[in-house]
Amino acid sequence: MPPSMRIPARCLLLLAFAISAALTAAASVQAQTISGPVLNPSQLDGRLVYASLDRTTGSWSLQQRRADGVTAPLPVAGFAQAPDADWGTLRDGTQVLVYSRDDSRGRSRLFLYDPAAQQEAVIAGSHDDGREELQPTLWNGTLGFWRRDRDAVDDGEYRLFTLGSDRPSRTVKRLRAGQSVLGADLNGRGLALTALWRRVGFREVSVQVKHYNQGFRTVLTAASGELSSVFLGEPSWRGNHVYWAFARRADAPRRQIGRAYITQRATEISTATPPRPSDARADILGVAADNSDPASPFWVNTFTAGEENEDQQSDASLYPLAVGAVRFPEPAVGL
Repeated sequence: MPPSMRIPARCLLLLAFAISAALTAAASVQAQTISGPVLNPSQLDGRLVYASLDRTTGSWSLQQRRADGVTAPLPVAGFAQAPDADWGTLRDGTQVLVYSRDDSRGRSRLFLYDPAAQQEAVIAGSHDDGREELQPTLWNGTLGFWRRDRDAVDDGEYRLFTLGSDRPSRTVKRLRAGQSVLGADLNGRGLALTALWRRVGFREVSVQVKHYNQGFRTVLTAASGELSSVFLGEPSWRGNHVYWAFARRADAPRRQIGRAYITQRATEISTATPPRPSDARADILGVAADNSDPASPFWVNTFTAGEENEDQQSDASLYPLAVGAVRFPEPAVGL
């Protein structure tokens, strides 16, 4: 090699170190990946809960992964569909899970699971006969849920209820005809909803946030026609930020993670494409941030993109993503 083309030994050492670090990080992510099918992650204070499918029985279970990496199923009965569980807190700070499941009469009811007592119980005071409750979220003793008629696929209203209170739940968001709730998340700053509005030949998804005692503001909207489909995942709070997975177009090369910084007077929006795990065809179904621990990684729900995986669930998995690994550009203020 000519002298002018020789690479200094120090540069070679740094390059080798960088390659080694990248390989080590990739191996670490691969080792922590939770194989599927797994869906609907939610995390709080370093603990992760998610729905896992038993291919043999066709039943879904709730699995908990502790901060030390130990994973075990929760001792509750199985589910016919992937449960929409959410980690939350009671007013005294106790961490519990809320989710919906069908009762003995086939009605979707809201349940609470206390990990310390290892007990599951129906949430009293939240049910209305003839209707069903879905998409629950809990923070500091306030429960949010979507109530709709049993025979209706869409519409209804999103309500808030104080656990242990004698007062009935109250409506905070009435849905339009043909509109459904995709996901919800509460924290001390407000309520975030992702929604889908369907009409003949038309689909519109939106992210909507209610900040403290203010009304709802629309953070993001995207629409598509009959032959294409936009995508939007569930919202997830971390501090003043709300995160979600989305694609504005069905033919987008990859889905992105959206982020909104919410204040009393402004909404600052930015988007980023997360690094892939080991599979080059992997794309994202959702992202779960930690509501309590800002140092905890995101947990990203992925699937293998392709026509052979149309339902996007047959191999859905989870992998951790360090907060600094997602590079968001300078946000845009407003919608």
